[in-house]
Amino acid sequence: QLRIAAAALRAGMADRAAAALKSVIGAKKALSAELAQRSAALAQEILAAGKTDLANELFEALLPLIGTAQQRSVLFALGRIHEGASQSPVAADYYLRSALLAEARTPDALALQARLAAALNLARAGYKDDARAQFEWLLRNSKDAAQLEFARRELKKL
Repeated sequence: QLRIAAAALRAGMADRAAAALKSVIGAKKALSAELAQRSAALAQEILAAGKTDLANELFEALLPLIGTAQQRSVLFALGRIHEGASQSPVAADYYLRSALLAEARTPDALALQARLAAALNLARAGYKDDARAQFEWLLRNSKDAAQLEFARRELKKL
């Protein structure tokens, strides 16, 4: 079914690809790491094809079936979808959920990027104190000079 979905997507039939992927997802209680990776990649391609509603449905359906590491990237993708739809509070929630699933003691690049995206969306939504808390967290935990400078600038705007 995934091959059919991929072929349909290559042929420009995103709706058919999404339907095939939904049938794969709907038939499972959990996905192997490989199947989860391939399914998430296909949903990502559907998103890249401009089918945000379909991609949103697919990512939401994938969440309970995949492992923590893949959930982080799916949550981040969901954040991007909602950010693109100007749903800043929802986007911030997905970004924070992605960041908080990080298992390492020191935050990785995805966790830092998710915190930064969450902070920006919180600020856009008017949650200035929450945005400030995220920017300050970044200042304490990021080692990336560009991120640190960006966080400092954004803090000054709050």
